[in-house]
Amino acid sequence: MSEANPIVLVEELRTVLGRYIATTLPISRRYPRLAERFRHELQQQNLVDGPYVEALPDFEKGVSLNALLKRNGGFLNDALGVLPTANRALHRHQQLALEYAARDGKSLLVATGTGSGKTETFLYPIAHALLSDPEPEKPGVRALLIYPMNALANDQLYYRIAPLFGNYLARHSITFGRYTGQVKANTSHAEEESRLFENSKLMAVLDYPQHIPGNWMLTREEMLRDPPKVLITNYAMLEHLLLLPRNERLFSANALKCIVLDEIHTYHGAQATEVSFLLRKLKNRLGVNAPLQVFGTSASLADGADADEKLKAFARDLFGEEVHAVIRGKRIVHERLQRPTDREFSLSVQEWIRLGRVLEALAQLPETDRSTEMWHGYLEEHDLLRQNLQAAENEDLGPFLEKRFSENREARRVAALLDKPGVIHFSELAQRLFDSPLVTETAAERGQALSAVIRMGMVAQADKNGFPLLPGRYHLAVNGIEGVAVLPAADDEGWSQIRVARHHQSEEGRYYPLLVCRKCGQPYFEGYEESGHLHSRRPDHSDAAVERRVFWLGNTRRPRGRRGR
Repeated sequence: MSEANPIVLVEELRTVLGRYIATTLPISRRYPRLAERFRHELQQQNLVDGPYVEALPDFEKGVSLNALLKRNGGFLNDALGVLPTANRALHRHQQLALEYAARDGKSLLVATGTGSGKTETFLYPIAHALLSDPEPEKPGVRALLIYPMNALANDQLYYRIAPLFGNYLARHSITFGRYTGQVKANTSHAEEESRLFENSKLMAVLDYPQHIPGNWMLTREEMLRDPPKVLITNYAMLEHLLLLPRNERLFSANALKCIVLDEIHTYHGAQATEVSFLLRKLKNRLGVNAPLQVFGTSASLADGADADEKLKAFARDLFGEEVHAVIRGKRIVHERLQRPTDREFSLSVQEWIRLGRVLEALAQLPETDRSTEMWHGYLEEHDLLRQNLQAAENEDLGPFLEKRFSENREARRVAALLDKPGVIHFSELAQRLFDSPLVTETAAERGQALSAVIRMGMVAQADKNGFPLLPGRYHLAVNGIEGVAVLPAADDEGWSQIRVARHHQSEEGRYYPLLVCRKCGQPYFEGYEESGHLHSRRPDHSDAAVERRVFWLGNTRRPRGRRGR
């Protein structure tokens, strides 16, 4: 949410949604009581619930990639030391995956949350294997990466695979390519290259090259002529590759060592059976007679006492290969917030509200302009230029905010309140955060202050590729209505009670579904006639003839029925 206070957005959404639902029953002006009662009942409905706040804290840390290199006594190929993140601590589950897969050659399922670096759990072991390949000149696909959707395949290719093999490890000439329906037949390398240059985000992660890396195979013809070592596709295209004779050169050499199924939870039922047979067909085509290393990843795999064994059995049936372990990640509060401090400071509700305005002003600036100088200027403008909020001269803003606000009482309190599974309502969190008897501000003001705390937690980030101090997200539950039912009565408008429901029955009588003409606004009610009796819904298992009838509501005209089937 971009609003300074998410409560504001909720109220606006509730108003807009109510207005929209009202247009679905445009009751004629000749029925003012019915229209007014409908609007009143609609206002009583909980159309939007929330916002709820969920913490998405950092993951438990392990050692750095550098610490696992062979030259440092580890097991990883030393070439991986050129990665810009090599000195940063890996997530603990990433380290475990490397130890299982790259060191021990085992197959894995990785079941960790969104933003947990699941891609690296298979990409780094694949890179290690390719860099250590004793027969690098041998033709054939070594690693097959299968995605359920082209959008996901493209995202992984552009922003994870291409930077790794086409930029950081470019001198090792590890070829890679995407073979999906989006790569058209008979297009030239220059045409495909031109399309990629239009992707500004891709150009940024590749460091604005003059040419697309030469080891990135862009056309089908290039891949068929000399299959890439890393092939990215989807399961539907893989079936075509195995069926059509013109594609047989892609799998003419048996060099396959690894298969990856990303978002493995999407394969279930008949689709799982289809993919399972497809992988067996592939191995049969290649003549694979040795175990392959396989990886499955998902943020949506079940957990529990016996879940891992069931998941390994599922993966074994799907891949036709033994899966040795299920790797899970553990989220923890930011390590800076866990450190004891003797410099803890607190801000009042009103100070947090003013700080929220500072953060809103910073958000309007390009990232390159968000300097400590600008920060100090905004602090002075909002009467917040206190010693404990001032950064040193030329200090980077993100790291300063992370360091300083890790000592803030409200930030620490929010982290503690959110350090449990599930979500908490925004209003409840605001109340619990500012629960001192000295706090006299309204609930709305406390909400504004909480929003500023959460926003600060997102901005306070030492590394743009790392985790912020208080990562989290808001959730909203949005509802509609099934319909409106009326209790008919003998008066001008023809009703005595209404309920926001498709059907209703009480001691007062049976309510019937309300229908309104979208053109003129005339209201009707609907019923089903059976042997002289009128029902509010079609009777089940009736042997008698049932006829749907629609009745004019009210007696401004003679009541009449309209028959329909």
